[in-house]
Parts: sequence; structure tokens; C-alpha cells
Amino acid sequence: MEGSDGPAERAVLDGGLAQADSAVRGACLAALDFADMTDAPFSAAVWVNMGGRGTESVPLEENGELAATLWEDNGMEVQPALITAVVPFLRSEASELRTCAARAIGAAVEALAGEPNYDQLIDTVLSELKAAYASWLVRLEPDYDEFGIVVPGTQHRTDIAYARVAVADALYHVAPLLATSAQAQALVRFLVDDGVLGERAETVRARMLDAGARAVESHGAAWAGELMPLLERELAARDRGTTADDHVREGVVVLLGRLAQHLPPSDDARVEAAVDRLLAALSTPSESVQSAVGQCLAPLARRLSDAKLASAVEHVMSETLSAERYAARRGGAYGLAGLIKGRGLAALKRFSVVDRLREASEDRKDMRQREGALFAYETLAAAMGRLFEPYVIQFVPTLLALFGDPSADVRDAAQETARVIMAGISGHGVKLLLPAALHGLDDSQWRTKKGSVEMLGAMAYCAPKQLSMALPSVVPRIIEVLTDTHGQVAETARRALLRFGEVIHNPEIQDVVPTLLAALDDPASKTDAALRTLLFTAFVHYIDAPSLALVVPILQRGMRARAAKTKRNAAQIMGSMATLTDPADLAPYLPSLVPLLRTVLVDPVPEARATAAKALGSLVQRLREERFPTLVADLVAVLKSDASGVDRAGAAQGLSEVLSGIGLSRLEGLLPEITANCSSARAPVREGFMMLLIYLPTTFAEEFQPFLSHVLPSVLAGLADENEQVRAAALRAGRILVASFARSAVDQLLPELLASMHHEAWRIRHSSIELLGELIYRVAGLTGSQAEREREALRASFAVASGDGDEESDEEEEETVSANIREVLSEELGVDRCHEILAALYVARSDVAAMVRQMSFSVWKTVVANTPRTVRECLPQIMDIVLVGLASDAYERRTTAARTLGDLVHKLGEAVMSRVVPILEGALRGDTIVADGGGSIRHGVFIGLSEILNATGKAYMDAYADAMIPLVRRGLCDADEMVREAAAAAFNGLQQTVGPRVIDSVVPPLLNALTQNSGELDGIDPEHALEALRELMAVRANVVFPVLIPTLTAVPITLFNARALSSLIQVSGATLSRRLPQILLALFESLPVHHASGDTEAEAGLRDTVRVIVSTAAQDEGTLESLMLQFHESVKVKEGADLSAAPKEASRVAEACYGLATMCQSFAPNSAARGRTAMGAHVIDWLRILIDLLASSSQLVVE
Repeated sequence: MEGSDGPAERAVLDGGLAQADSAVRGACLAALDFADMTDAPFSAAVWVNMGGRGTESVPLEENGELAATLWEDNGMEVQPALITAVVPFLRSEASELRTCAARAIGAAVEALAGEPNYDQLIDTVLSELKAAYASWLVRLEPDYDEFGIVVPGTQHRTDIAYARVAVADALYHVAPLLATSAQAQALVRFLVDDGVLGERAETVRARMLDAGARAVESHGAAWAGELMPLLERELAARDRGTTADDHVREGVVVLLGRLAQHLPPSDDARVEAAVDRLLAALSTPSESVQSAVGQCLAPLARRLSDAKLASAVEHVMSETLSAERYAARRGGAYGLAGLIKGRGLAALKRFSVVDRLREASEDRKDMRQREGALFAYETLAAAMGRLFEPYVIQFVPTLLALFGDPSADVRDAAQETARVIMAGISGHGVKLLLPAALHGLDDSQWRTKKGSVEMLGAMAYCAPKQLSMALPSVVPRIIEVLTDTHGQVAETARRALLRFGEVIHNPEIQDVVPTLLAALDDPASKTDAALRTLLFTAFVHYIDAPSLALVVPILQRGMRARAAKTKRNAAQIMGSMATLTDPADLAPYLPSLVPLLRTVLVDPVPEARATAAKALGSLVQRLREERFPTLVADLVAVLKSDASGVDRAGAAQGLSEVLSGIGLSRLEGLLPEITANCSSARAPVREGFMMLLIYLPTTFAEEFQPFLSHVLPSVLAGLADENEQVRAAALRAGRILVASFARSAVDQLLPELLASMHHEAWRIRHSSIELLGELIYRVAGLTGSQAEREREALRASFAVASGDGDEESDEEEEETVSANIREVLSEELGVDRCHEILAALYVARSDVAAMVRQMSFSVWKTVVANTPRTVRECLPQIMDIVLVGLASDAYERRTTAARTLGDLVHKLGEAVMSRVVPILEGALRGDTIVADGGGSIRHGVFIGLSEILNATGKAYMDAYADAMIPLVRRGLCDADEMVREAAAAAFNGLQQTVGPRVIDSVVPPLLNALTQNSGELDGIDPEHALEALRELMAVRANVVFPVLIPTLTAVPITLFNARALSSLIQVSGATLSRRLPQILLALFESLPVHHASGDTEAEAGLRDTVRVIVSTAAQDEGTLESLMLQFHESVKVKEGADLSAAPKEASRVAEACYGLATMCQSFAPNSAARGRTAMGAHVIDWLRILIDLLASSSQLVVE
């Protein structure tokens, strides 16, 4: 503001200092810091804001400091004129500003205390404040002119009592600063003679009395002699009987009592005179005056002599018990309480006060005695508090009797006494008093019962802590009395409940107290209405103990009702109230509420169970687990029991809410037990804990995500449970998990679901696909029904656009919806993961289980519009699944994979073949082992290749034969037997489709490998080559055997070739008979060669091969004939030939004999040979031949 701080700007800022908002005043003070205010001697507005210091209000304190700095920086001074300028601020509508102005006046007077004209200044200040008070004390009644007509503008006047309170506040701050006795007397006259202490506004009266009391406290020791006559004169004046006069006399009594305390010790006579004045004032028919006198007597009683005290006590006792007038008896009781309080409990015993009061209360003749005794007990309990409590407890039986006194005045006094007693009783006193009061309810006398109800109803006036302790025991007993046969007892019970309603501090409950009382009085017909009222009440304030005392019985009645709706409403209210109630107030009701909530928890209606579960969780969350030590264990025990499904469902839902209320740590500790029981041997236990997994995700929401990895396996395992209820619960749990965590935990859910789609159990596959569909819809932001509705809407829009609903438009809308979902999935999950999902769905379309196929088709139809295009996009992922499936040990999975592969080739043909074959090649090179199948990807490759060959025509195979033949050849030489077997099957299919060139491409390399005994040829191990040929013989012997024989029977036959022949012949089947002569001849010719070379190992190997051939031939009668013919040919010798000179011929004959011996051994009694009958026809011929050979010249032949 520098350079622009002219008078106008300063005036605006100065006016801002009088604004109601402290922030505005602070901003103006900050702005004035830049202004030059040195030309002004003072600023009233700045000084008023300085009054905020010491108020303990942060905004006022801050503004006060700013104003003080501004005052000092500009060199302002306090002058008498400043006070005059501040007085108008006392009428400000801002309470903060009025407070600051009153304090500022006191501060200004204090600042001028050293001035020469200080006395005159005080007189001026008092005069100005009196004048301000008088001007702001307006008549509320309208003025009338001489004709009796209301003067315009005088009607509807507003009382500005707040301004007069501010004047009283200013007087309060000025009172300690009075300079002379005359000024103090002037203030007292203003308060008393001018009737200020009797003005209509209570707030003004109270603050003016505070100002007078402060003046007396500050100057009583110095000016008591001058001030005392003023007050005594007022008390001596005749009582005018008006309310204003009562208020004035009350104030005078207070001032007199305060002033008398400052009389010097040597002036005991004046103290006693003051006491006499106060005792005389007790007869004033104003309870406020009498109460004030009693309070003033207490400090003065300590200064009385024993004789004077005894006289005073006797006087007030006599007045209390025997005075004719009610006001005198009442005043005597207040005086007695004041005197006894001043001297302490010793005075009670000294003057036998309690004994005399007991006698008076039992006086059956004079009702004044009984009423006075009650007055005394009331005032003594109020004045002495808990010091008098032991005597109160002793008085309770008498008090109960007086509730039924014939005199109405005595009964009213008993009620008031009970109210005062209860208002000040301690918690220990409540415990001592309750048994007697409750015992009276069981009395047969209706008056005693009525008195007990009155006493219990008076507990409504107990302190909050004691009230909350007593109400859970009191209110239910009073409710029981509502149905008492005696009308007065029942009516007293209603009034007692109404009394509890009157002390309710919750405004929402206050509004519905009549409804609550009606429900307590007539629970059968009014409970529902009360519950509905509570249900639709918006609670924004804490529910106190009296409110609970009226509401809880209604909730208990509602939860015991038959109607599920009533129980649900009661449980819902209970859950809502738990968060708005002090736990200490609610705790006493738990023993009755928790069992009722658990009863609703097993209600057949799901809504009622859910509401009760939430209420139970709210209670646990609010009151903590320590108040429910066995609740979790009890609910877990229900889940483990053989209870009904409804009971277990309720326990599961309740346990989830309770765990949520306790916290994650409790769930983490219980989770191992939950997962273990999901696989229990007992179906009810599995179902119960599976239902718990239904509710936990929804209860904990995102907090449950870290536990997904623990519960998902249990849920998926439950999908294949033998029990239908367990399966249903597991499916619900899976749906809940997907619905709750589809977006936040897709990385945890998706792998588990995809893996479960290949499970051995079809139910798990079916449910996994269903859950995967739910996951897709959730990720896409839809549900299944929403997707269908969107499709219908698009169908309608296409129909409108095209004029009819033809098939082409249907296809367009299907493609649009699916494309939308695909696009969202790709964005949310990524293209690769989206393809992985679609691949799994496509494979599931070929599942062996019809229900699995149906479910996968349903999900596939929603996501995919153009199947061929989608398959081409996802082909690598489909093939990965197919290959793993083909290599699996599980029959259903292998079958599904084979069907999928066949379906791919059958439907897409050339379009997919060009991509499938390279994928198979890549998989074969990768050599990935499959953990769950026990085989290998190589095995799956050849099973798949067989399926392709079965599903593909010759036209396609001709194009891809050159690529497939090397694959087959490699598979035939694989080290894994299963791979070789599958490759042989593929070879068979390929040979049937392509023809002989397959054999030409596969068999020769294998034969070449057989001939290279020293090592591998072209990467083919000889042993593997032999096994490959064996597999080929098993599937295609008639084609392969002719190709193999020339190579393997080349003379001399090596040991390796002999073993190869031995291995191959065992799987040659019927083809052996045609090749038998050639094989045996080659063997017989090779044996002499090895014999001559001394190669005994090779010789033994060839003989083993002969033995295998003979044993194999013996299994078939047709082959046996060929074998016998060959033996006959081999043993033929020219007549007269010398075998010893022809070693080759001798060897041939000898080996034929060995072969015959082997054949005979094959026909042993326990053998499986089937040619024994055919052999019988040749026995005689062979015996003849063998006998002739015994005469041979060759020792080898003879042996």
C-alpha cells in the first residue's frame, strides 16, 4: 500500500477491523502494517483487536499480536477517549469482537491506572457502561399512543441481550480496577437497586452477578463495612413476590455470602449477624434464593462458634421438619445442607442429623416430618456429594416405602430426592443400590413394586458413566413391569421409561422416543413400526447410553421375531448403531445380542443372514476381538460340524465379516486351517470351508489379493469334488474370485485357469472355462448378459440400417461385438496373452466331454467372430497346447489334442498346413520335456503328424512329403521308445498316402547305419537305427522286410546283422514265411565262416538268431511248413558224399540239426507253440534222416 495509503484506503481497512470474520480482520491488520498511521493518536479498532490476546483462541491471539505490533510501530497511546470509542464495539453482532471489546476496555482502564484523574476515569467508564446498558435494554412490548393504538415501529422489537452481556463482561474486567469504595457501592447499587440482577435475560443476570462477585472478591477485605449495609438492607426489605425480585434477592445473598467471608476474624459478630440475615432469607419462597443461601452458609459456618452453630442447626432442623409453610421447610433443608457442608461429616454425628431424619421419615402421623426428611436428604446429597453416599444407601429402603406414601406431596418429594441422589451417585453406589431396588420389583405389594420402579426410573438422572452401568440391568426389568396387572405399577413403569427418554442426548433418538416407547409397551404390534422408523433415521450423532437402553430391547424383540424381514431390519440397525456407540455403553448388551445375531445368522433367508453377518462384523470391529473371545472358534466349529447347509453358510458369512472386523493378521493365521479343511475327508467340512472362500473375497475386497495364491488351488480342486454341494460352492467361490480380482489380479488368476482347462477331471475343465469366460467379460467391462444385450442392440441397429434382419447383417453385428471384446482384451492383457486364452478355448472345443465342448463354444462365440482368421493368428499357441497334450499320459488330453489337430487340418487345409509343419519341425528341434505328461514334445510331434496324415488328402501330402519324411526318419531313430513308436505310426500313414518313395527315403539310411558298426552315420546311431527298423517292421513289415533282407543276409552275416535279424524277425509276422529259406540259408552259410575264423562270439550270435527264427516260426503252422522244407533241403547230402571232406556242407547239415533241435524244444509240453500238430506229421521222416546222419563221417554232424 505504500504510496496509496490515503484516508479513504485507511478508512476501508479500519472498517474491516470490525468485520465478524477473524480472517478478514487479520488480513486488514496485515495490510495496515504498510500504512502510515502516526498521524492518529489511537485507533479504537486496532485496540479492540488487541483484546484478543489471552483468550486462548488461535485466530484472536494472532490478530491480537498483529494489532499490538501495529499499535507500537505507529506510536499510539491509550487515552480516556479511547475507552469511549471502544464502547460501541460491545454491540457488535460478532461474538469474538464483543469479547475483544470488553477485554480491551479493561486493558485500557488498567493502562491508565497511574494517571492523576484515575478516579474520575473510573466514574466515567462506569457511567458510560451503565448508559450503554440502559440504551440496549429495550422494552419488548409495543408502545401505544393516547388513543391506544400501537406506535409504528415499536412492535416486534428484538432483544439485544448479547450487547448487555458484553457490558457485563466489560464490568467484570473493570471490577478489580475500582479505585474507591464509592465506586464499588455505585456498582452494587447498579446491580441491586436498578434491578440489573433481576433482568429478564438469564445470561445477562449470570454475567452481571459474576461482575459483582468479582468486585466483592477484589475489594471485600477493604470495603466490607461500606458494602455490607447495602446488601443487608435489600434482604431486610419486604419480598415483593415477583420473579425479578427473587433473582435480585438471590444475587444479593450470593454477594452477601462472598462479602461476609472477607470480614476480619475480630469481627465475628458481624459474621454471625450475616448468618442470621442468611437464615432469615431462607424463608423466601424462591428456591433459587434458598439454594444461594445454602451455598453461602457453607464457608461462613466454619467461622461460627459451637454454640451459634448448634443454635443454627437446631433452627434449620426445626424449620425443615416442622414449619407450616412449604417454602420454610424447603429453605430449612437448604440451610441444613449448607451448615453441615461447612462443618463436615462430624457435624452429622454431633447433631444426630441422620437419626433425627430417619425418625422423621418414619413418622406415619405427620406428613410434614416425612416430607421435610426427604427435603433434607435431597439437599444433603446435592451439597455433600459422595461423602453423604453411605447414608443414602441406608436410606434407600425407607425411600422406596415413601414412594408409596398416601400423601402426594411426600411422593413428589421422594421422586425429587431419588433424582438428586441418582444424579450424584458413584458407580460403587449404583452397585449397592441396584439389588435393593430390583428386589422390590418382585414384592407382592404393588406399592413397593411401584416405589422400586420409581427408584429405578430416577436412575435416568445418574451421571453418564453410572447411567451406562445401570441401564442394561434396569430397563429390561422396567419393561417387564409394563405388563403388571396393577394399572398404577404399569403406568409408573411407562413414566420411568419416558424419564429415560427425556435424558437422551441423541437428537435423532429424541425425535422417535414416542415410537420406541410404544414398541416397548406393545411389542407384538409396534415392533415393526419402530424398526422401520429406526431404519430410515439418518444417525449423525453418537448414540448415548439412555438411547441404547430404549433401542436394544426393541432390537432384541425384532431378532426373536418369526418374519425374516423383521429380523433383517433389527440386525441391520444393530450393525449401523455399533459404529455410533461408545463401546463401553454397548458392551453390557453383548451377552444377549451376540446369541440373537447368531440365531439370525442361520436364518433360511439369505438376506437376513447377510445382514446379521455384517452386524456381527461391525460389532467385532468396533468393540475388538477381546470382547468376543470364543466367537471365531465357535463359527469355525459350525463349519466343521454336520449342521445343515444353511447353518454352515451363515457361519461362513459371519466368520468372513468377523475376520474382516478383526483384521488381516487374524485371517493370515487362520488361512492354513481353511485350506486344509477344504480337502477334508468329510464332505460337510469341505462344503463349509468352501463357502467361507465365497464370502472372504467380497468382505476383504482388494486386501484379499495377497491370499489368492493360497486359496485358488483349493477352489479349483473343489470343482472336481465327488460331492455336488462342494462342487457348487467351489464354482461360486471361483466366480467371486474372478468377479473381485479380474482386473487387479489377472496375473494370478489367468495362469491357474488356463492350467485347469487341461485337468484330467472334466468338471474342473468345464468350470475353468466358465470362470475364464467370466474373467474375459470382467476384463472387457461386461457380464455375459451385458455382452448378449450389446449383441442384440447391434443386431437391431443393423436391421434398421439395412431394412431387414438378413444373415449378412447378423454376421456383421456378431463380428462387431466380438471385435470390440477382442480389442479390449488385447489392450488390457496384451496380444500374446490374448492369443494364449483363445488358443486354450479353441483346443477345448475338441474336448472329449460334451459339456466342456458346449461351454467352450459359448465363450468362443462371444469373443471370436471370424474363426479361421483367429485360428491363424493364434496357431503357434494352439500348436504348443496340442503338442503338450499329445505327449500327455492322460488319455482324454491326448484325444483332445489329436482332435484339435485333425480339426485344424480338416477345416483349414492348405491354409494351416503351411504353418503347422514348420511348427512341428521347430518343436522337434527344441526337445522340450513335458513335466506333467511324462513323455516329450517329440512324442507329441509324431502323434500329431499321424493325425495330420489321417485328416489330409493325398494332394496336400504330396506338397509336404519332402518336409515330413526327414521328420519321420529322425523320429524313428530317437532314443525314446515312445517317440519311435509314434514315428513308426506316422511312417505308416505317410507310406499309405505318399507311396514307396517314403520307404526309399527312410529305410536305406537306416540300413546304411546298420552296416557301419564303427560309429554313427549321418547322425544315426546303429542301435537306434535297428530300433527304428524294428518299429517299422511292427507297422509295415510286408513293405519294409523285403528291403531289409538283402542287406542283413549278406554272407557272411556279421554278429550285428545277426542280432538285427533276431530283433526284426520277432515283429515280422506273416512275412517271415516267404523270406525264411533265404535267411536260414544265409545263416547256415555264414556259420562255417565264423567257425573257421575262430569267432566264437559271432558263431554263438548266429546260432541265437537261428533259435529265434525257429521259435518264431513255431508259432504259426504256415511258417512251420516252410521251415521244415528248408531243414529238409539243408540236410540233403549226395549219396556216398564224405562230409568230413566238405566242411561247408557238414556245417550246413549240423546247423540244420541244431535248428531242428530248437524247434523240438519249442514244442515242449508247456510251450506256447501252436504247430505241435503239424510237427507230428514229420516226426517219422526226421527220425529216419537223423538215424542216417549218425553214420556220417563228420564228427560235427554226429554231435
